[in-house]
Amino acid sequence: GLPAKLRQYGLAYGYERYVRQFMPVMRRMADRGLPINRTAQRAFDIELAGVEIQIDRLIQAAHPDELKRLSPAKGYVRPPKPNDKIRLNAVNEFEWLDEGIDIEFPPDGEHVKFDDAEGDAPVTGVWRGMVQRQFSFDKKFKERCFGCTVFAPKIGKKGQPLKSGKWIADSNCPNCAGLGKVVRTERQTEIRWARLLPFRSSNKQLTAYMAFRKHKVPYDRKTKKHTTAAKGVQRLAKTTRDPLYRNILDLRSVSKVRSTYVTGKGWVERHDGAIDWTNQPPRIHTTVSLGPATGQTATLRPNIQNVVKHIRNESLREINLPKRFRSLIEARPGHRIVEVDLKSAHALTLGLEAKCAAYMKLARVDVHSFMTSILAAKRGLWPAPISMDFVKTASTADLALALAEVRNYVHPSGVRFESDIRDTQAKPAILGYGFGMQGPKLRRENSDSFETDEEAQAVLHEIDEAFPELLAYRESVLLEAHDKSYLTSRGGFMRWFWHVFDFVYDSETGTARQRHGDDAEDVMAFRPANTAFVYIREKMLRLEELQVTVEPFRLVTPDIAWTFYGERFTSINDIANFINTVHDSLVFEIPDQLFDGLVPLIKAEMERPILSLGDPDVAPEGLWIECDAKTGRNWGEMSNV
Repeated sequence: GLPAKLRQYGLAYGYERYVRQFMPVMRRMADRGLPINRTAQRAFDIELAGVEIQIDRLIQAAHPDELKRLSPAKGYVRPPKPNDKIRLNAVNEFEWLDEGIDIEFPPDGEHVKFDDAEGDAPVTGVWRGMVQRQFSFDKKFKERCFGCTVFAPKIGKKGQPLKSGKWIADSNCPNCAGLGKVVRTERQTEIRWARLLPFRSSNKQLTAYMAFRKHKVPYDRKTKKHTTAAKGVQRLAKTTRDPLYRNILDLRSVSKVRSTYVTGKGWVERHDGAIDWTNQPPRIHTTVSLGPATGQTATLRPNIQNVVKHIRNESLREINLPKRFRSLIEARPGHRIVEVDLKSAHALTLGLEAKCAAYMKLARVDVHSFMTSILAAKRGLWPAPISMDFVKTASTADLALALAEVRNYVHPSGVRFESDIRDTQAKPAILGYGFGMQGPKLRRENSDSFETDEEAQAVLHEIDEAFPELLAYRESVLLEAHDKSYLTSRGGFMRWFWHVFDFVYDSETGTARQRHGDDAEDVMAFRPANTAFVYIREKMLRLEELQVTVEPFRLVTPDIAWTFYGERFTSINDIANFINTVHDSLVFEIPDQLFDGLVPLIKAEMERPILSLGDPDVAPEGLWIECDAKTGRNWGEMSNV
């Protein structure tokens, strides 16, 4: 049975500790709920709707009218009559209310499809101008067939022909086929009003625009199809400098935040599809899940762990969408939001799994600046990389000073090491390396940082050269997963892998060449990621199990409130109101009067070593990870503790 299988693979403790005991902790977190300012949420929704309309106007102006469709296709036969959906503006021109009729009932019978994952959404509910166009059309007239018809008068009583009668057609007439009537078509032109249907950023219309401008349509190597996903549009915006692409990306970002978070499923309650802002609960309650194979937790409806954090659109910086949305998560009166975040957790666990003490030491200080010294030296911008001997022998304080010097250096040519090398290349490469990326994917994920696949691969190669232990670990874990078809972690998790390598026949040598399969990246990332997530699970469990005393406390009954002076035991998670976990951080809503006592206690527990996750060579005392704490009245405006 299952218990025997768990024991066979050495997973029994991991299942008991990090599934059965852990799940109630997550459920209690969901029951506490995430506090949200509903008044500010509604105001933010209205503001974003206005921003969408402004961006849409820029999009319509940049999109050629000749590519826009007209409705009706031949214009209105008679001038439109003003009603609740048509009006005359100040200059006596007609406007129409856009309710998305071209999306629901498109003229060509093909629905306009949008990519929800990209944040595509039509902007409707706005008044748009009509246009006058000259239409050419064929007008048909019926007339007598003069080629065959003969008038046959009626005969009067005295046998005389009368003026009345009828025209008789020849049944063999090739023009009218015996009907006596023929249809004459006359080509006419006329100026008519018509609705100019707006450009929608659907796959079909965006691809048509790319073809019109003779821009290369982005291609997805994975799906082997043309795509209008964000990364491809970003490349076009950069290479062509066409304002339409930039505006589409801006609209997608705003629509994504508005539809997924501000008014998304679970963030607001809907009744018959409508939002009643006067009747919204003060807290967000999610549904917890243990789905991800890495050991990361998950939440659904809504996903409070995947809150927007970064948006790169230059033109949206003033709005600061991530900060504005996070500011909606606001503590109730007498409380404050506290977020305790592990520092460089995944870099540390990679060094732990690879048994590389130098990498772990750098991860605790600033491994990104260390790689910056290597990349800058390669470019001739820095005398020499920080030596590995210095890393191993220097004190943490001396190492921090040396790395800070690299990070803050500005070359006479104007190159700023922190912004131009560290944050743009060294940091993305370190993060990508931890996830097992190769050059092509690293470049695709960071197209602003690397021009070519070869450039990205060269930076990854520098990491291999600097830390041979990491390279050896990656090679060994790939072979292990290929041989066993699964991996287990020190935290008691297991994951199956079925496609670690591909073997491609080389016709020139007559041998098979080995290359990474679909699961190779996941294999290299599994153990470091899982160890980090097990660490955070253990800390959540410890904060649930640690009991603190509270005195005095009040008990409120229906008729009277009693004040007791004595000891009451409760968990830190309860008294600190543990309300969310995001990747490597825990979020609390702590009462003001308990802030000074609880934050140091939580921080100390978060940094306490876990012996079961340690290693006799590089972490004999157990794995410990330093953490930072921030606090504020809301989640968007936080300061360091």
